[in-house]
Amino acid sequence: MRLLTRSDFDGSVCTAILEELGIVDDILYVHPKDLQ
Repeated sequence: MRLLTRSDFDGSVCTAILEELGIVDDILYVHPKDLQ
């Protein structure tokens, strides 16, 4: 699964948890305006 997240603290923590669980294969850090 690809994870699109912001590079703030919340996004980094969630990314670390999902990576540890083996759920995420690809990570892409994006700016919030890119998702709108």
